[in-house]
Amino acid sequence: MAVGNGRQVTATAGSTIVQSHPITNTGYYADKYDLTLTSARGWTALTSPVTLSLARQATATIEARVSVPAAVMSGTQELVVITARSQADGAVRGIITDTVTVKGTTGSNVYLPLIWRKGRTADQTSMPDSLPDLY
Repeated sequence: MAVGNGRQVTATAGSTIVQSHPITNTGYYADKYDLTLTSARGWTALTSPVTLSLARQATATIEARVSVPAAVMSGTQELVVITARSQADGAVRGIITDTVTVKGTTGSNVYLPLIWRKGRTADQTSMPDSLPDLY
């Protein structure tokens, strides 16, 4: 059996990524392969198909679909491992590891409270000169 190389991909929080990978039956006989996809952080991860039938020397493409949770911080990395195991011989298997890096989401803002120091009025529009002016 031969499998494609793992990939490094970027995603935004709350998105779903889909990666395609080739799997080739390099054996002398047709075989069926059980496919599993695991996420180290427990993200929702699925393969399509779950079982793959290949004639000898045939190649097919599988899809790995990973859902990135909305609350994940930018910079978080996740290892997603795809395993293809022969039903005819359990010792024959291929492993593909994709790395997903979460990048900042577009259009998201973080609003922090601005608290005026005692004695300031709302009509003062300039920012304080230093941080001690805020608490």
